[in-house]
Amino acid sequence: MSKKQTEPTPKNTLLIIFIIFTLVILGLEYFLYYFESNRIVDEEIKNLSSVAMTEENNVINWYNDFKEKAVLYKSSTLFRKTFISLVQDPDNASNQQYAAEFLRLEVNEKHFVGAFVCDSTGEKIYNLGTLKYSLRPKTKNDLYKIDSETPSHISEMDLLYDEKTEYFVPYLEFVIGIFPSDETYSRPIGYVVFLINPREDLFKLLNTWVKQKSTSESMIIGIDGDEIVYLNDLRYVQNSVLRLKAKIGVEQIPGKRISTAQKGVYEGLDYRGEKVLAYTTFIPQMNWYLVVKVDKIEILANANKILYLLSGSIVLILFLIIIILGVLWKREGIETLKKDLEVQRTQAMLSQKYQIVSKYANDAFLLINKNGQIAEANDKAVEMYGYTHQELKNMPVMLLRSPEVRDELPAVMESIKRSGGLVYETVHQHKNGTRFHVEISAKIIAIDGEIFFVGIYRNIEDRKRVENELKESEKKFHSLFEQAHDAILILRKDEIIDCNNKALELFNLKKDTVINKKIIDLSVPTQPDGVNSRESFPEKLQKTMRGQSVLFDWQFNRKHSGHFDSEVSLNTVTIKGETFIQTIIRDVTEKRKSLEMMKKLTNAFQNTAEMMLITDTKGVIEYANPAFEKVTGYSAEEVIGKTPAILKSDQQSPEFYKDLWETILAGNSWHGILVNKKKNKQLYTEEMIISPIRNEKNAIISFVAVKKDVSERIKGEEEVKRARFKAEESDRIKSNFLSMMSHEVRTPLNVILGFLDIIKNAVNKEAFPEKDHFFDMINRNSKRLMTLINDIIDVSRIESNEMKLTLSNQSLHKLLANITSEFELSAQAKGLKLVDDINKIEDVFVRVDDTRFQQVLSNLLTNAIKFTLKGKITVSAKTAGSNVHIFVKDTGIGIPPEFRPHLFEFFRQADEGYNRNYEGAGLGLAISYKLVKLMNGDMKVDSEVGKGSTFTITFPIVDESTAIEEEVKELELAEKEKIASAEPTVLIVEDNQDNSYFVEVILHKLGIRYYSVPGANEAFDYLKQYKFDLILMDISLITGMNGEEAFKVIRSNKAYEHIPIIAMTAHAMLGDRDHFISVGFDDYISKPFTVEQLTEMLFKFLREGLEQTA
Repeated sequence: MSKKQTEPTPKNTLLIIFIIFTLVILGLEYFLYYFESNRIVDEEIKNLSSVAMTEENNVINWYNDFKEKAVLYKSSTLFRKTFISLVQDPDNASNQQYAAEFLRLEVNEKHFVGAFVCDSTGEKIYNLGTLKYSLRPKTKNDLYKIDSETPSHISEMDLLYDEKTEYFVPYLEFVIGIFPSDETYSRPIGYVVFLINPREDLFKLLNTWVKQKSTSESMIIGIDGDEIVYLNDLRYVQNSVLRLKAKIGVEQIPGKRISTAQKGVYEGLDYRGEKVLAYTTFIPQMNWYLVVKVDKIEILANANKILYLLSGSIVLILFLIIIILGVLWKREGIETLKKDLEVQRTQAMLSQKYQIVSKYANDAFLLINKNGQIAEANDKAVEMYGYTHQELKNMPVMLLRSPEVRDELPAVMESIKRSGGLVYETVHQHKNGTRFHVEISAKIIAIDGEIFFVGIYRNIEDRKRVENELKESEKKFHSLFEQAHDAILILRKDEIIDCNNKALELFNLKKDTVINKKIIDLSVPTQPDGVNSRESFPEKLQKTMRGQSVLFDWQFNRKHSGHFDSEVSLNTVTIKGETFIQTIIRDVTEKRKSLEMMKKLTNAFQNTAEMMLITDTKGVIEYANPAFEKVTGYSAEEVIGKTPAILKSDQQSPEFYKDLWETILAGNSWHGILVNKKKNKQLYTEEMIISPIRNEKNAIISFVAVKKDVSERIKGEEEVKRARFKAEESDRIKSNFLSMMSHEVRTPLNVILGFLDIIKNAVNKEAFPEKDHFFDMINRNSKRLMTLINDIIDVSRIESNEMKLTLSNQSLHKLLANITSEFELSAQAKGLKLVDDINKIEDVFVRVDDTRFQQVLSNLLTNAIKFTLKGKITVSAKTAGSNVHIFVKDTGIGIPPEFRPHLFEFFRQADEGYNRNYEGAGLGLAISYKLVKLMNGDMKVDSEVGKGSTFTITFPIVDESTAIEEEVKELELAEKEKIASAEPTVLIVEDNQDNSYFVEVILHKLGIRYYSVPGANEAFDYLKQYKFDLILMDISLITGMNGEEAFKVIRSNKAYEHIPIIAMTAHAMLGDRDHFISVGFDDYISKPFTVEQLTEMLFKFLREGLEQTA
């Protein structure tokens, strides 16, 4: 083929250059225009954003000004006085005049369209001037938004007919709430409404930038259903306010795409159909959108000028280039014609020289020019490729190659050029698509100064097929060899010549250390059966070489980890005519360990005392151990192949078994107790755990059940439950008995002690000189009885763990301030000296129950005085680290050593029996010891017979600041409201006439008016008729409501919620006082109580009234 056909002519080259140059110029022009237009648009976007932010702030400030003005109106005394009077009396001429003056001033100053006043429902009650206007329904519906926090509301924009101009003008309703002076009113009693003309103020805040661009414009847009509404005067449309509308969602028009309150830049067509660039922002206060826009044609005017200038210049340049190219093309045409004639002559010469040589060659022969096209081909080439001579001529030699190797040809031709010749193999393709391997011998030659490639092509497909088959066979063998799960060694005689990766892993060696080793070097010297390895292994190799396959157990060494057991298989293989020994080694160490473990497990299953079953996933029994046979009476042969249902007793529900199966099928263990039936029909209780057994793929393959006969254990547990129930019932009965005893003993004692106080004061000592002695004896023994009752109740509470304490941080000096003074008279009566050394240490704080602490100290001092005949009793304290020790020391009779271990036991005394020298039930010290322990303290005693005893109480010291805070809180809580009644009146609610009479006598003596009723219903009637300053409420009212229920009814009535109510009851069990206080009673007094106790309680709540009465 000539050069005209194979090479691009200079004419074509020039044309290509011209086209590329033209495209580059046009691209550069486009880039410049694109860059400049984007720069201009970006600057305009910034300008639009700035204007939008400014005007958005203007609108928000306009809105806030009105809101702030409403707040000023609300706080203005003149505003409230003027319009509250008008709302209360709208027909009053004076009220109307004041309102008119106020409204007219505001209307003139703010250029409002008008103003009027509405009542709380929004109905107009006064109108300024002759404006015929009422509040819009929509605004009426929004009046609920106005309250003391938000005193005003601005309505949506609407049109109002102006009678002066006979035009519709836009307006907004500015509604201000009228609030009374009393701050408790959160809702207005009326409204002042101003009609805002947005053209006078709001619209003037817009379009502040119109001097910058001739087409710039700002618009306020509102939402009306599925339409947008233009709310301000537009630049190009007259009377557009609230009249020009468009559907939301029209993508091309800025403002019509509004659907969310987002800021952003949009491009599209405006209401005139002009392309514009717009910036949109949302004003949430009024639910408006602000759109700032400018025509895009005005923005891009400068960019378009640049575009026109560049386009003219480019057209001129291209015209000149076309003229130059025309001259060059004409010259290149003459040169191209000369070259074509030269090529044709060269080809004719080549054809003559090689025609004879190529015709008789046994291989295909191709002559290829430097461009890779076939210049000549012999007959063998026609036969090999299936093309005719005419088809091969001028065909690119690349097309003879298989498609996947065509890309390699340029590199091959370059290599031939460098080396002068090359022999290589590749894949070619027949005309019919058949591919075959060829061997090519190629050289480079020069003919008349021209470079040609000459190649001899030989079909080697048969040879390649044989080679591939051999390679594939070797590859398969090697793959099997390497991928085998067992170690494989190839031996020549007894030396290792090859091994797979598994063998290297098994022996923990590298390949270069294994090759050429003798296999005996990897073995242990002596096998487990005592055979010498060096003598035994060669014998096995000889058997193998004689054609036998040998299988045996063998022990090898493993580097760094000792020896391992294996199974070895020897057989011969022939490779390339030579015989080798293939040695396959399988590590059976873990297998043998597993077998050993299986034997142990089987032995354990067989000998365990627990029943064991193994089932498949459907519950069919596969194994049962002897313990199962012993308990159930079934033999293993009888149950294997069956399900555990043969043991069912029908004591469990179907849901029970459903839950069991759902649990284990989900892969979880099940644990439970059920009742089953033995072979002899006897029922028994068993505890069972069922767990799944999984394979290496984590799939459940079986279940194992471990069962234990717990019939006797369950029986024992039931007996324990019954015993516990009886004990708890006994405790409950005891507690009820003690509570009843407390109530029944305290009630008559209250009457006895109360009237003793009254009789004692009434009896004349001159007439009855022994009065004081008799009454003191009665009082002392009554109190002794009360102490015994209280101690017994305390013992009951302590033993049943029901003793509840109220712990608080207390000053030690305060706790002990008055305790010794209470016992001075008792000590002096026996001639004893009572010494108080508490103040010798700095005050500290302890966390105790105040009442119980006093009880403990009282018991210790009482005992000290009782058992001391002469000498003194000392109360002292000292600190030691984080603790404080309190000592009560006496010089009494002491405690015998043999009794000290029983000192803190209930009902025990050192002096026991019928001939006791000292009275008492033996409870005080035991109760005191338990109380100290409950308050996180400790109590010890040191004593010597005849010299006295020292009781030591120890408490942890608590933080002083916390204690002071709690003390302050207690003082604040203790401060109660005083009742300032000139003559206090008390209501007594008591069904026991004796108790009621006793209280009445005391109230009468104190000069307090009282009413006494026996039940709750009578109390309710009296509360309706009279005013009471205090109620004394008995808790155990027999008929109707009890005292606690009556209290709740009284407290539920707001008219009585201020009256103090005192719980007056013989219930004095621990926790009763806390209970009644927590219910809401103002205080609590326990029967029996003395005249002094009741008087103190009355004085506490009726202090001022009693003082005035006195």
